[in-house]
Amino acid sequence: MTYRKLSRAMMVVALGAAVLMAFPTTATAQPRVQQEGYVVECSGTGDGFTAFVTLYENSQFGDEATVRIETGETTLFGSRTDGPFLTDGTIDEIVVALTDDRTYLFAGLATVSGSYTVSGKPTRVHDVTNEGEVIVIDVGTRTPLAVDLTFEYAGTTIALDCGPAFAYDVNSLERRFGTPG
Repeated sequence: MTYRKLSRAMMVVALGAAVLMAFPTTATAQPRVQQEGYVVECSGTGDGFTAFVTLYENSQFGDEATVRIETGETTLFGSRTDGPFLTDGTIDEIVVALTDDRTYLFAGLATVSGSYTVSGKPTRVHDVTNEGEVIVIDVGTRTPLAVDLTFEYAGTTIALDCGPAFAYDVNSLERRFGTPG
């Protein structure tokens, strides 16, 4: 009787080990990465065009200021990656060279500048994003910002409406499914 129970227990352990060896890494996790930064999205209309500005800062992945202008005939686009752009409540003057999407020619310079302040209390976030074979889990805080941004292009100055705008401090974890070790 004891020999039979021992034999069954050994068989269960061996079967469990075989299953683990057959599927060695059904889910692998990358180390946690702390990310701090800002996200500001603004838009406004003036003198026959609509302007869109996105300011993105990330302590791990870099900074980018993106400007897009839509007119009735074409779209102008440009970006810069030499931030940071938001410093101590100020959004320093950001000059972006624009290219016409139709002709691929230089279409002038756009300038963005302004200020920002904290406009609320930090809120806890727990975001899960499916990016194909990778699941990204962000846990941390977002703090809302009030942003006053001015946009200049081709002799026209317009005030932009901004939202969403927030500072963030999150820990990110990536889980890759179905990829061997």
